[in-house]
Amino acid sequence: MYAHGYEFMGTFPRQSKNPDFVKLLTPFLERGFAVEASDYSIQGFVFTQGVKETEDLRQYFVKKYGKPDSAFMVGHSMGGGIAVATMEYFGKHYNGGFPMCPLSTRPYLQTQKEFDFYATFNALFLGIATSFSDIFAPNNPDNLKPVKPIYQIIPKAPGILKAIVEKDSA
Repeated sequence: MYAHGYEFMGTFPRQSKNPDFVKLLTPFLERGFAVEASDYSIQGFVFTQGVKETEDLRQYFVKKYGKPDSAFMVGHSMGGGIAVATMEYFGKHYNGGFPMCPLSTRPYLQTQKEFDFYATFNALFLGIATSFSDIFAPNNPDNLKPVKPIYQIIPKAPGILKAIVEKDSA
């Protein structure tokens, strides 16, 4: 079982459609493992859904193909946290787990760290970084839906770096 990491809402292609997805799984496939993976029904921080949908997928596989002779839970980033939680709640179905850089601490601490960094950066380099209002729509009823897909925001990074160096080369 493989659980992918955090995926910004609106990101395309989804994990299973990404050409690098199969490359990521090649080490398992080359060793004869069947790999089950889900895009999850929604994007974003879907830790709870990821655990539930991964277990649902495992049950589907067992029902359709039978119980495998061995099973391992693997995931990275948010998927690593899903792997840890899956092992904690459904560990009897697995021979082992491989959580890679798991987000396994309390999620709000991780989120708080990111917001603290952003606030500090904006205090030191006022007006350089993208405003949250450019990323999220605070007056939108669905205020967790990004205004722009991440692939439209990432190209701004070189301009941000240039502005930082121009303002403070140290």
